[in-house]
Amino acid sequence: MTADIRDEAERASRLTSIVRALSRFFWFTVEFGLMRGGPNGICAYGSGLLSSYGELEHAIESDEVQRYPLQLEWVINQGAEIDRYQPLLFIVDSFDHLFDMVDRLEQWMLAGKLFHVAPGLPEVNPGDLRSFMEAGKLA
Repeated sequence: MTADIRDEAERASRLTSIVRALSRFFWFTVEFGLMRGGPNGICAYGSGLLSSYGELEHAIESDEVQRYPLQLEWVINQGAEIDRYQPLLFIVDSFDHLFDMVDRLEQWMLAGKLFHVAPGLPEVNPGDLRSFMEAGKLA
């Protein structure tokens, strides 16, 4: 992925972008994912929704929430709202659809398509990134 990049700053930039993309995918699926089905046409499967009645009600019933079919390029470039109810959520058709998106995300990562995602949340701690890069040199 980035091991062959000699310029430390460029390597850090690319790794930061990859971490940000993976984190956003996790946020909008594992934490705050919606799926087609249920009496309202959608149901929740994300743990952040299922663990909070208020967040769950907001996600399913509120007109303030924008809900879109999961598109990988949208998810990896969308900053997350960590201090209020989510204004934007993504819907998968099924768990098989979600697993296909995980496979696609891996392919994009290996092909270098995650090197330049949009800036914003989540922030990547520079100390953690340096530690990760140093550990990679030892392997």
